[in-house]
Amino acid sequence: MKFKTKLKLLTTGLIFSSFIFAVNQEIDIENRACLDKGACPKILELAKVGSLKANKVSSKSLNKNIISTNTISITNKSKKGVTTIIAASSQGKKTSCGQFSVPGKASIEVNVSCDIYGSTYSLADFDGRSNVIDVSSSPREFLYAFVTSEIFSGALGGIEGAQVTCKQLADKGVADIRNLRWDACLSSTSSNAYDRFQPEKMTPYRMPNMDKVVDSLESAVKYGSILTALTITETGDINTIVNDFVWTNTRANGNTYSITAIGVSDCDGFTSKDGSLNPSIIGLSTSSEDWTVNNSNKCSASARLYCFEKINS
Repeated sequence: MKFKTKLKLLTTGLIFSSFIFAVNQEIDIENRACLDKGACPKILELAKVGSLKANKVSSKSLNKNIISTNTISITNKSKKGVTTIIAASSQGKKTSCGQFSVPGKASIEVNVSCDIYGSTYSLADFDGRSNVIDVSSSPREFLYAFVTSEIFSGALGGIEGAQVTCKQLADKGVADIRNLRWDACLSSTSSNAYDRFQPEKMTPYRMPNMDKVVDSLESAVKYGSILTALTITETGDINTIVNDFVWTNTRANGNTYSITAIGVSDCDGFTSKDGSLNPSIIGLSTSSEDWTVNNSNKCSASARLYCFEKINS
């Protein structure tokens, strides 16, 4: 009896120890052997936080859809921190979309941007340590435009400074307009706004709330007006602040106002807030008719910017 009791206790102990060992064998490291053999355990879990969709216009000449996805979550089920490269796979090609570090037993949310071929693709850990998110998304057939939520003096840092401002605000705005290229609808003596949008002139523009602004910039120039007043800001909200003026210095045809002819200025190339300079032309964001030309504004005064997306090349 004593022998049987000891044997029973020993067996129970072994079973219990095996259970504890099995529990402690939870994958908690990046196993190089599994990477080499291509048979890694699924220690990462990917999930869609929002819908994933094409966020940039396709470049038909390259047969390439430039995609920026919405936010996804990455959960690390292991105990130790993991560095993962999220990759997009499409048409037999795998493209890196960014590298992220995830602490042990934690989840993070990230914005993943990928350049992919085709309209159907999948996202996964580059080394196969995660599940696969399959995505089917057609390239976006329009570009985005918004009016800035912030106001500025005529000292914008030139056309280039205005472009940077549009980009910075967009990247803090709603998810769909982040990580894109931007330009301001702003003209100076050295740069007509319409000339900078030649690649985009036949593409429709919509605001972040999806209201259409124009069927094309060419039609806006031809008819001198837009379909809908450009009142939605980068945050997706309507501009409700009293100041609806927008720096443009741009005629309805997309060209710069002649400074010497009518006594206006471009605020020294939009680098100055000197109130003694001749005023610059402003548009009205609440009007589809006077959107580029409504009044004039001292360079020391404040106004907004129109920001229009650029096609990625």
